Amino acid sequence: MYDSVTAKDIPSNVQMVAGYISGTYKWNAADWARFPNAVHVHIATQAYINDGEVLDVERGDATPEESVDWVIHRRAVGIDPSIYCNQLNGWPYVIQAFKNRGISEPHYWVARYDNIAIIPVGAIAKQYANSTFSGGHFDLSVVADYWPGIDKDTIVTPDEIRAIAVAILDVDLRGGKSLADAARSINAGEIAQNVVITPEQIETIVSGIISGLPVEALTLQDVETAVRNVLRSV
Repeated sequence: MYDSVTAKDIPSNVQMVAGYISGTYKWNAADWARFPNAVHVHIATQAYINDGEVLDVERGDATPEESVDWVIHRRAVGIDPSIYCNQLNGWPYVIQAFKNRGISEPHYWVARYDNIAIIPVGAIAKQYANSTFSGGHFDLSVVADYWPGIDKDTIVTPDEIRAIAVAILDVDLRGGKSLADAARSINAGEIAQNVVITPEQIETIVSGIISGLPVEALTLQDVETAVRNVLRSV
């Protein structure tokens, strides 16, 4: 996942992007529209803002104590919220604030710029690279495969998995079409009613099944397994 105070500094083809919905660096509609194919993560900077999926808890923004009330308010309107904070200097204080109030803890997106893309136990995401490591005016985070409150609760049925696998096998692997063509073919055909598959997801699926195997040797079951590993399924 990418984030920055300046949306235009982030490549427009990313799969997941986080930006501000309040404060000095608030993104406007055009900033969000720059990433039409990305999952959007909305960050509030102050606890009195009853909006967004993530609250920024750090100096100049919300405090650990304020974050508890923000989480209560977000849950009251049906949001499964997360808190962003520094892994070493903020996270322990946020955890303690929730314990002090007897409120169940939210999900945690923690920051530690050590260039190690490993999510610590108890967190849902880790911001591991600032501009020094990322090479651009943006930060990078590693995120769990499923982030509650951010990712849609899409359930893909076994029949839909098989249909997607058949399409990938015929259109992309054996048909020689591009990943984008394969995605358009799958989505246009409404093969899976509850999911829109992206070229990036197809790339992940394909890369997971062709390691050393010729296309002719692949079975439908091989592709189904790869699809199931990428998409949430029943």
